[in-house]
Amino acid sequence: MKNEPIYIIGGGPAGVAAAVYLKRFSHDVQVIEPNPMLGGQVMIPHIIENYLGFPTGINGFEFASILNQHVTDLQIPIVHQKVTEIKKIDDHVFLIHLDNDETLTGKYVLCALGTKNRPLDIPGEKEWTGKGVSTCGTCDGPLFKNKTIAVVGGGDTALTETLFLSTYAQTIHLFHRRDSFRGFDSLVKKIQSIPSITIHYSSIPVEIHGNNTVTAMTYQNIETHQIFKLPVNGVFVFAGYIPDTTICNTLVDVDEKGYIIVNAQNETKTQGFYAIGDISSKSLRQIVTAMNDGAVAANHIHHDILNSLV
Repeated sequence: MKNEPIYIIGGGPAGVAAAVYLKRFSHDVQVIEPNPMLGGQVMIPHIIENYLGFPTGINGFEFASILNQHVTDLQIPIVHQKVTEIKKIDDHVFLIHLDNDETLTGKYVLCALGTKNRPLDIPGEKEWTGKGVSTCGTCDGPLFKNKTIAVVGGGDTALTETLFLSTYAQTIHLFHRRDSFRGFDSLVKKIQSIPSITIHYSSIPVEIHGNNTVTAMTYQNIETHQIFKLPVNGVFVFAGYIPDTTICNTLVDVDEKGYIIVNAQNETKTQGFYAIGDISSKSLRQIVTAMNDGAVAANHIHHDILNSLV
């Protein structure tokens, strides 16, 4: 089907699903992804246990490699640039500005930017990032073999990464601001069964200390208000995620948490502009729901184009 390119901004599972569906519908589609490899945050976990078709789980990097191969096999072009701004200049044309000063134009744009790690915003976090503070267990876990580390977070990602880190670290202190976990019960039971993991409920980090590298973390029990200083060699932060809609904030409405509001077809308030995956407002953010978003949006665009030709 001959038409102008449909642009997908972001190469995570949502973006890849949309690209594959649109390509199979015979549309000209391009993925804009600054990183050399597609996959987004799916590359980070050492194992993905809840994606259908892999009953024993699959390594995140391996899963990302499969996504890359699928896109490569379909010969879908990838623009390795960062988008700096998106504007709609009339009822039919979007302008996509890239950081190399190039401008792309298209009638349909899908925003699949996902989310970024939520920082702790405490003293020492920025200073010691890369020197003991990390947001990637798979990347940095081997550096802390037989050492003592702190893990901050209580969601599925934090629990999964803690399990992985337990294969390297001698001792792990897991800090969760609530008095119980809300993650998958199977993960919680595994965490609780490992003697080397100490869980600090109702506790939050206050400051990270270091001398060339991380040496300690101060934390507070929010129920008793007591302050403690714990010697650690590293701090892994999995405190959730936040959306970044800076490049498209004039085109969308967002909910109270900053996620883009979409309709059942994942279209925003601006006709032709879609938000798919974790950046959209919804109750569940998983690989399977991200891919569903991409497929639904792609199908809607396809039929919109067909109807315009009638």
